[in-house]
Amino acid sequence: MLPPAGALFDYHLVVTTPYVIDGGSEQDWLAYLDRERRRLGTKPRPREIDATTYIMKHGTGFNHWNEYIFCASAGHRTDAVFLTGIPDIKASLPHA
Repeated sequence: MLPPAGALFDYHLVVTTPYVIDGGSEQDWLAYLDRERRRLGTKPRPREIDATTYIMKHGTGFNHWNEYIFCASAGHRTDAVFLTGIPDIKASLPHA
């Protein structure tokens, strides 16, 4: 956590290491999002956010993105964590 940037601010910032996704083309990811939007269907979403935003923020279940990060981990450096694979294609994930 970083302290407030100055006297004008009364909040802290949380800084995380960026995730770099390697493997899987743009088309693969668009197809993944299309599959997830179909699975989501008409399920009610908070604040009526669109399906893609909901999927990217919340995933399809409680630990969706945590599981993806765990199973897709392909290495790290001090400034990045590398992931590979498409979340719903188990064979594309190195640790699934």
